[in-house]
Amino acid sequence: MKKYLLLIFTALLLGNVCAEQGPENNSYWSKAKDWWQERREYMAAAFWTSSLGDLDVKEEIDREIRAILKEIGLENVNEIRIKRLSKLIQYNGVGEKNAIATGLIGLPRYIFVNEEWWVTLTPEKKRFLIGHEGMHLKCNHGDKKMGLSIACVTLASFALLKAELDSFRAPGLFDEDVALPHFYRHLCVGALVAGMVVIPWFSKRCEYEADAEAVKALGCYEGAYAFFDEMCEYKEALYAELSQRPEFVEARRRAEEQVLTHPTHAQRIAQIQALEQKLKNEQLALLNNE
Repeated sequence: MKKYLLLIFTALLLGNVCAEQGPENNSYWSKAKDWWQERREYMAAAFWTSSLGDLDVKEEIDREIRAILKEIGLENVNEIRIKRLSKLIQYNGVGEKNAIATGLIGLPRYIFVNEEWWVTLTPEKKRFLIGHEGMHLKCNHGDKKMGLSIACVTLASFALLKAELDSFRAPGLFDEDVALPHFYRHLCVGALVAGMVVIPWFSKRCEYEADAEAVKALGCYEGAYAFFDEMCEYKEALYAELSQRPEFVEARRRAEEQVLTHPTHAQRIAQIQALEQKLKNEQLALLNNE
């Protein structure tokens, strides 16, 4: 498993170099670049477009989104592919009010958005939404989360393999050496449990960072508040449709706070409010100094 993951990551890294930096006058390099360009479309389809959506958004929506991405200073905006979010993803429990940004080293970057929902949003809500998704791409959150996942899986795989190999060498049940396989089995379980805790925690940190960087770059604090107010109302209605039992809704809220990969909307609003207050205090301090 470890070797396969390392090979995939190395192929993505080399593919990115071939696709972006290869000298055009070298025929072998040019062939390698063409080969990777063709294959990375298949890999992107396997990762994202086959499930998230492969239809382009309308031209006017495309222009709106790219204009916001340029505002936040995202590089190579014209190379980002903007697609309609698949209906299957919209109704998988997350709901139809959703947008997703995806990107890994060496692969095309995508933003998926629900067109029907997009046209109902105010301009400030749109700026915050796309600013947030664009910051995921700008901050390379996809690469960081993939790297963390690979590290956890690699450690767990190594520990399990080591435990199995050492178990063949353990001479007897009561020999001291028999403790070594048990140690590695515990390490494997520990790595998997750590991954289940660390990866959601890190994912939440990424969401906080994307929110903060978006409002800092665009100054869309009111748009962020209005956006999360709408999402809070929508989620409450969605939970009510899923179950009439109050304990289900409460369990879902606890899961969001402790386990799931996104912070609650209330937590995100509180962070943006603290950030806005900090900015106001800094501006006030500057005025007082003058």
